[in-house]
Amino acid sequence: MDDAGLWFRSGGYYYLHKNVPLYFANKPPRDPAYFSHVVSREGSYVPGEFEPIKAFEDVIVYRRKDINFVYKVDPDFTYDIFQDGVDNNPALIDKLK
Repeated sequence: MDDAGLWFRSGGYYYLHKNVPLYFANKPPRDPAYFSHVVSREGSYVPGEFEPIKAFEDVIVYRRKDINFVYKVDPDFTYDIFQDGVDNNPALIDKLK
């Protein structure tokens, strides 16, 4: 997924109705076999094996063309996303102790 814009425009996990991994442009998956869809701004690079299926203004949802593709599970994925200025803020860390 591309988080270059306003993140709250996506609806986040709420609209997915499933507990699925989300990858962001600043920390993409190591292997493209870990994802089935790409959400990106119009004009951004999207791998050729994906096709557009829906557009919301300048945000486009793509899905993998091969419906029989065998996906892998990313053993290193975490739902804990590092937040600079929060997770490494000494004042906040001290409050949690």
